[in-house]
Amino acid sequence: QTTRLKGYLALLSLATLAIPARAAPAGRDERPSIILIVLDTVRADRVGPRKDGTTLTPFLDRWGRKALVFPEALSPADWTSPSHFSMLTGYPAEARGTAADIPSISIVSRLNKAGYDTLGLSANSSVDPATMPWIAPFQSFVSSPYVTHTPVSQELVERILLYRAGPGEYVAGQPSTLSHLLSSAEEMNARLEHLLASCGESERPRFVFLNLVDAHAPYVPPKPFAPTALRLQREWPVNGDPWLGELPSGSKPRVPGGDIPEYRYADRFTPRGLKFLQELYDRGIRHLDQQLRQTFRILEHHGLLRHAVVVVTSDHGEVLGEDGLLSHGLSTCGVHLLENYRVPLFVRGYGLSLARMGGKEASRTIHLAESIASWASLPEAGWPSIEPIARVTP
Repeated sequence: QTTRLKGYLALLSLATLAIPARAAPAGRDERPSIILIVLDTVRADRVGPRKDGTTLTPFLDRWGRKALVFPEALSPADWTSPSHFSMLTGYPAEARGTAADIPSISIVSRLNKAGYDTLGLSANSSVDPATMPWIAPFQSFVSSPYVTHTPVSQELVERILLYRAGPGEYVAGQPSTLSHLLSSAEEMNARLEHLLASCGESERPRFVFLNLVDAHAPYVPPKPFAPTALRLQREWPVNGDPWLGELPSGSKPRVPGGDIPEYRYADRFTPRGLKFLQELYDRGIRHLDQQLRQTFRILEHHGLLRHAVVVVTSDHGEVLGEDGLLSHGLSTCGVHLLENYRVPLFVRGYGLSLARMGGKEASRTIHLAESIASWASLPEAGWPSIEPIARVTP
């Protein structure tokens, strides 16, 4: 079984994107490097100390003590594509798919013109130059491990067997369980290390974008964060999948003429089953927080934290039974729940000081594009009505 699995994974797809060598310009550019880390599908109330004194994010809590924290932060959309569009363009989510949706409006395009090296990595196969025009301008982009060659480690094989994942198991049109296992934060950290080592030294500042998808459904935390193998064997087939294997195309609305398909309802699970599902989600965030420690070690090792602005946020949250519903993207069903829009947002300066700007309105992730433009001292205006969330102070 393991041999067949390795053979399947070896055929998954293309080789990792080659990184072109760059000639270092004369003289060091004193503008800061800018790093944007998106923790896909992490809702705000799962970050930071909880009412009972526990935390799922001990590393991020400590890291955030030296950061500007925006507890009222909101995403302009409750699913991946429009929220990333707004983060990287400053345009409203509604502009995605219109005549305005072209690569040149991206903050990445503007940084390229201004002399930044732009590097991107994504664990989410939906966040990719092939499907998002505003991603395409990255000078170097490493796509999801699910669509590029992924070495098979023994740990990965054990995780795949633990969750009984195999080829072709697609859930609600989303990447399969297998795709999430392949696209783990461990694998993304390895690819980040390879990308930065391949690029070598540069006198130019860098913009680094990183999407980590471990908190996204299906929830498959690794050891030691996973439930015991016995519990998974007993409960995973029944309560481990928030969609119970239903595809959107085959799931009809519960109410005739309604907009919410059956697979979105939480009452398909018993109270115990729903609690298990929530536990898996929380365990995944605990694992993600642990891997962030290594992410920052890699960034520091390659000199990116000497003079930089680092943003940690999410593209959207996740509904885990609130109002009797599950998942995210409920806006496509005409439902808008706060749990899907509230996201963590941290901004921290390294070798420079930052001052908060504006009020609650300025703590929306749609403000990130213009914030990045401000930190990079870009000459041209982008979306003029949007104020940066923070500014560099003398």
